[in-house]
Amino acid sequence: MIEITIFKKIKRCELSIGDSNYLSYNDGSIDLIVCLNSFHHYSTPGLTLKEIKRVLSLDGRVIIGDIFTLPIIREVINLYLPYSRSGDYKMCSKKSLDKIFSVEGFKDQNFSIISPWLFISEYKNK
Repeated sequence: MIEITIFKKIKRCELSIGDSNYLSYNDGSIDLIVCLNSFHHYSTPGLTLKEIKRVLSLDGRVIIGDIFTLPIIREVINLYLPYSRSGDYKMCSKKSLDKIFSVEGFKDQNFSIISPWLFISEYKNK
């Protein structure tokens, strides 16, 4: 994704590779964080959200884009994931994402299913 961003010459965007539990940004220094097809890889989403909250500005937003599946399929996949070597941790529903974000002090803004396999959920720093 970094290579694509460089190729497209996107401005006002800082890209880095790192650990989502230990972000290398100053407190309150980020206005928008976008996580595309990555949230289901976070083994400690609460810790990740604490870091996101730390670096996010007061009016900052977080956009999560992740895999959308029907509830029964998601539950079966989540039963399998602890035994896989895929690097996946847990697929979330809107309800479970809202709960995780709410615990960390975020407010649900928008939710959209944008394709048969992808949803977007936006949260605002309270």
